[in-house]
Amino acid sequence: MSRTPIREGLARLWQEGYLDRVVGHGYFVARVTVQQIHDTFDVRRLLEGAAAARARLSSRRRRQTRSGLRALARVPIARSARTTGSPETANVQFHLAIAACARNGLALELIERCLAQVDRFMSLGVNFGQFTENATEAHLQIADAIARARSRRPRGRAWKRTSTAAAA
Repeated sequence: MSRTPIREGLARLWQEGYLDRVVGHGYFVARVTVQQIHDTFDVRRLLEGAAAARARLSSRRRRQTRSGLRALARVPIARSARTTGSPETANVQFHLAIAACARNGLALELIERCLAQVDRFMSLGVNFGQFTENATEAHLQIADAIARARSRRPRGRAWKRTSTAAAA
């Protein structure tokens, strides 16, 4: 393999924040600070709350949205032979579905970036505790709040859920 693809790969990882570049010394795994974690969850909390509030739909589409979100709400507690996918994947799919319901492409993109940042933190060894135990119930509450189309309730449920994950 030539050096060019290696350099391009390192440059991409540096741009995405996985690596730090020190001129004359090379690349090193980027450190994660507590402030970065708090900032990521703060932004995610704001975006997801706004997306949940905006996901209020017309009464005809509300049932479809609710059933779709309820189907994605289940977060497996542990990986087993019967479990398809990981708890992290199920959680991401649910939150991206809420963002998609908001019908705001920029919000969806920013929420994806926040979720990718959380994934990055986890890949570097940050442990957020056991979020899976109450995740399904919290997701169902968010889906139901969106289906009821009350503007403050979905935002509050999403805010509470993200706050709990940030505190873990």
